[in-house]
Amino acid sequence: MTLYPLYIDPGMGSILFSVIVGLLATAFFAFQAVSISAKRFFTGGMVKTDSKSGAKNKYAIYAEDKRYWTLFKPVIEEFESRNIELLYLTSSKDDPVFNAGYKHIKAEFIGEGNRAFARLNFLSADFVLATTPALDVYQWKR
Repeated sequence: MTLYPLYIDPGMGSILFSVIVGLLATAFFAFQAVSISAKRFFTGGMVKTDSKSGAKNKYAIYAEDKRYWTLFKPVIEEFESRNIELLYLTSSKDDPVFNAGYKHIKAEFIGEGNRAFARLNFLSADFVLATTPALDVYQWKR
């Protein structure tokens, strides 16, 4: 019996690599789906959200800089006067919203640049009012 050396050409190697990566990704997401289903089963399917759509916040505002305060202030004051909860995100540490003393407005400094956009990409809200920061550089999911 003669043994022949195993040869895998570059095309076949690429296909095998793609298949292995695909199988690993499928296994990862299948495990994730099973763990989410298990969580729902053991918690009785309870998902804690504040709005009908499943968003954690109903209304949110993002201001890239404190100079937008004059633009957003009337909107914020209207929310405050109607006792409606609002999440105000800003990339300025010294934004005037922090000194305004609102009762129903939750203000949060989210950092600048990539840090801010990472936070914005995980924002869950029914309605978002925002400036249009660095649209040519950053991608912000809807």
